[in-house]
Amino acid sequence: MKRIVLSTSFFFFLLLAFSFLTLLSACSKDEIEPISEEVPANESIIDLLPAIGPSELPLNTDSICPIPFYLESDYDSNAIQVGCQVPDFTFYNPNGGPVNLETTLSDGKPVFIMSGNLTCPVFRSNVSSLNDLIAAYGNDINFFVAYSVEAHTETDLSPYSGTVWPTNANIASGILYDQPKTYGERLDLVNFMLSNVTIDCDILVDGPCNDYWLNYGEAPNRAYLIDPTGQVVISHGWFDYPSMVTSIDGYLGL
Repeated sequence: MKRIVLSTSFFFFLLLAFSFLTLLSACSKDEIEPISEEVPANESIIDLLPAIGPSELPLNTDSICPIPFYLESDYDSNAIQVGCQVPDFTFYNPNGGPVNLETTLSDGKPVFIMSGNLTCPVFRSNVSSLNDLIAAYGNDINFFVAYSVEAHTETDLSPYSGTVWPTNANIASGILYDQPKTYGERLDLVNFMLSNVTIDCDILVDGPCNDYWLNYGEAPNRAYLIDPTGQVVISHGWFDYPSMVTSIDGYLGL
């Protein structure tokens, strides 16, 4: 009877040993399943072109770089087209706070960015429409204004005509300023505008060398919607409120 117990125990030991060796073999390097590195469906890969803009907060004394003329009337042809990626950027608000595009997109929301300047009467007239967009879509979209080159200065040549072109609207409103010579002078115009007009989003001040204007397309009243991957999904060479509403509704599936 004792011999039978020992034989059974020995058989059980061999069975455990065989099971352990089988498990060890299954965990060998060649048979380990690779860990998937797929991005979850609810996350987007941000793919931006190389960054533009100043590497640090500009000094108020930094000179504005020469501004070339853009004499074409078609602001769509020099735009970043729908389906194209945009450059990353870091620009600063009037208080000196940095805003980086990649960081902003990382929250998963698209970015709306509209160019503007004090001396563009059309931009000034569109501020109320911009605020309406922000009120309607501000929970789903991050909004910005990129303040850049002045369109209609008092005595300097306009970059869009090559002539002195202050416009009757500016003359009637007393908006008579020349192109800033320094970053500080550009800030002064931004702050003057904000003391007279409420804009319900952050203002990003273009750098001394006009990086936004040159890379996102020379225009005084341009608007883009950029999806969370950094791709343009709506491009307006000349901002139009009704068609922008229709386009945003279509993009958001409303």
